[in-house]
Formats: sequence, structure tokens, C-alpha cells
Amino acid sequence: MSENLFDSIPNAESSKVLERSRERGQADNTPYAGSIFPDEAWTLFQRGDAVIVDVRTAEELVDVGAVPTAPHAAWALAPAMTRNGNFVQDLSKVAKPTDNILLLCRSARRSAAGAQVLAQEGWPNVFNILEGLEGTGAGDGWLMRGLPTTLD
Repeated sequence: MSENLFDSIPNAESSKVLERSRERGQADNTPYAGSIFPDEAWTLFQRGDAVIVDVRTAEELVDVGAVPTAPHAAWALAPAMTRNGNFVQDLSKVAKPTDNILLLCRSARRSAAGAQVLAQEGWPNVFNILEGLEGTGAGDGWLMRGLPTTLD
């Protein structure tokens, strides 16, 4: 079972969710702002309190689905999965450094790497969406939680 704040406080304030996400990140010793669960991320995004940015490849968005209306800035480029040298610039076209930015990828690895780079570049409010879109293999993730995608 997750330690999702919305499990215990259905109408949790966005600031409390972000605070808890920062605490999770500190507990895990992350070099970026924090770690957030998919359903928490979706709620913040719907409220307009955060921007979800999908960092998967353009091909993955088409083949697997994407979060409705979430912008895209690829961390790596297919087919070789080489790092996108323009990642920070691409992301800056869809979000500001002062925004609460929630990065999403397939399993939370690329999004963690992207969050780390953005934090090093001075972006203070970048969070990694735990579990990713497809999950970590433990029956979790955006899709397993029944959150919306463009393929719904």
C-alpha cells in the first residue's frame, strides 16, 4: 500500500501534498525536490497547482498513451535512447523554473534522471512521479491506478 496523502486526506491541500512529496524525497535522499505518487500528481495537475511533463519518447506517447493535455519534453530520443541534449531547453518551452513540475516516464527512472539535471540547473520545484506510467513491475503505476491516458 502506498503512503499516498490522498489515501488519508481525500481533500488534501496541494501545499500539504507537495510538502509530503518533499519529505519523501528527503527520506530517499533525492537530489531534486521530491517524489510524488501518480494519483497525487494527477490531482495537483487537475487543480492547476502543478505541470505534469511526460519525458518519454514521442513513440511511447503514441504507442502506450499519454496523460491528457500534459506537455512533452523527451529525456531520451528513440530508437537508440540517446540522451536529448536539448532536454532543459525543451522543458523550458512548456514550464517555468518556478512551476511545480512533475516528471513522468515509463518506470520513474528517466524522470528521476531528468529531475536531477533540472535541479542541478537551478529548477527548485521538480518532482519525480513514482512508479511511472507503466509501473515498476509490482502492479503499480499510472495505468494500474486507473488514471486517464489518451488511449482510454
